[in-house]
Amino acid sequence: MKSNLIDIACLIVHETAKAYLITDGGSGEHIDLLTGEVSSREKRVWVPKSLVEWDPDTKTMTMPEHLAADRGLI
Repeated sequence: MKSNLIDIACLIVHETAKAYLITDGGSGEHIDLLTGEVSSREKRVWVPKSLVEWDPDTKTMTMPEHLAADRGLI
């Protein structure tokens, strides 16, 4: 049986009783060549604690693949 869990390298920015706000730690800036608009490459998303497991030693979060896809992490 194929597992639908994946590990995502991330950092916890904020935590509530029910969720983590995580970042992929993206750095630098992106400049849209058409508009000249500057944006950060860092992605921050909320994930429910009930669906993830955090490993502080490896700085990875294990979650269902569909959750990572829904949040734009993969």
